[in-house]
Amino acid sequence: MKLSLLALAISWPFAAISAQTVLVVDDDGGPGAEFTEVQAAIDAAAPGDTILVKGGTYNAATIDAISLQLVADRGAAVLLQGVVVRNLAPTDTVVIHGFTINGLGPSLDVRQSAGVLWLEDSTIVGPDVLIAHGLSSVGVSLSNAGKVVIARCGIFAGLGPSGVPGSPGLSLATTELQMFGSTVVGGHQQAAGMEDGGPGLFVGSATVHAQGCAITGGNGADAFQSILCFSAGDGGPGALTSGTSTLELLDTTVAGGDGGAPTPSCPAGATGPATEVRGGAVVQTPGAAHRLSADLPVREGKTLTFDLSGPPGDAAALFVTPTAAPQAAAPLVGPLLGDLATLVALPVGAFPASGTLQVSFTVPTFPAGFDALGLFAQIVGADTLGRVTGGSGQHVTGLSAVF
Repeated sequence: MKLSLLALAISWPFAAISAQTVLVVDDDGGPGAEFTEVQAAIDAAAPGDTILVKGGTYNAATIDAISLQLVADRGAAVLLQGVVVRNLAPTDTVVIHGFTINGLGPSLDVRQSAGVLWLEDSTIVGPDVLIAHGLSSVGVSLSNAGKVVIARCGIFAGLGPSGVPGSPGLSLATTELQMFGSTVVGGHQQAAGMEDGGPGLFVGSATVHAQGCAITGGNGADAFQSILCFSAGDGGPGALTSGTSTLELLDTTVAGGDGGAPTPSCPAGATGPATEVRGGAVVQTPGAAHRLSADLPVREGKTLTFDLSGPPGDAAALFVTPTAAPQAAAPLVGPLLGDLATLVALPVGAFPASGTLQVSFTVPTFPAGFDALGLFAQIVGADTLGRVTGGSGQHVTGLSAVF
């Protein structure tokens, strides 16, 4: 369906958004590129700027105490060799969109922050650590990381070293996480040994809402026979909670990893448990995931199309705002991701039998002084029982046609 001009006008509120500068990064130094490394662009950015990264491979980067949008160009394959985000103030928001991140563990490390990190449409893989020498094979670590939204990502621990259990794919402590449509896998262990696989998700005194996700423990090491029998390792738990954690699961599968393979004389490892509760609680919330995605970034004058999915018969709406503010909003099941004071609700209609809808509109020409702007969108669905679910979000990066 095509949104009306009125709906378009209120969903793209230029007056409510500050103009942003675009800094272009291209490791080949192509046309329009100002930088060949991501870190140089971050160092030159002003708060709220957009860093547009062209296809290529880039050194690790640190985002320290600044709001910005770090966006891979549409259709580009971009590898970042590690990202650190730290020291965000409560008013800071960092968006990371469209990258593969693989660094010296953890590949994405977020810590000591009070702001919002919005991570989407990315693949994060922890490094393979063959010898236990202080490096971590964790994919994503969130430690005192404020509020975090993860949407449509793949998060994987690397191979763990001999002598220690596998690492979590995603580890968090003292953090509020809202995660949608993502896959999380714990660390698999070496081909021969006794080590257990790592948990897919480790939650330490933190809160997590996982909707439409798949969380799996890592596989244990295979058995090894020499003079002695080295038993196979057990699979890691899908999710492990400790402290005062709350893990809320909505339409999410959680499974333990496979036990290691046996030898003729050494037994196989056991399959890991779906959940291991050492503290806190795991809560199964009824309902179905509501999903939202778009192919981004989008240039002015081009068509922006949202793909929505949900149970047939559910009514869907798009909530749009220039400000991310993940929060509980009873009686909403799941979080509200945007700021209530600036939020605009756009009714979309009921899902047909296919369970899918598309909403599109043409992005208008930007006013003078606008290189880029960003909006936060969220799907909200209401089922036939009257239950309203806050579903996945999408950050919309709009760019001037000159980029």
